[in-house]
Amino acid sequence: MACGLPVVSTSVGGMPEALDDFQEAFLVHARDVCAMAERIVQLGTNPTLRTEMGRKARARAVRDFDLRDQGDKFVELYQEVLSRR
Repeated sequence: MACGLPVVSTSVGGMPEALDDFQEAFLVHARDVCAMAERIVQLGTNPTLRTEMGRKARARAVRDFDLRDQGDKFVELYQEVLSRR
């Protein structure tokens, strides 16, 4: 995402929260090899889709996953937890 590339991932763990399906990524069911391959081929054969999804992926990475912001959020979380003690 940070490199401006679209993502093809399984929809497990936190991926559905981190990626918008059909926007900056394609999410497929775990172990669905055919769906994964289909999405990769779709991106490989459609440069317009690949470019647009990559642009959206980069924007999302910058907006939501900046390392400085993530560090600040962790500090805030730890401070909140400690204040409850």
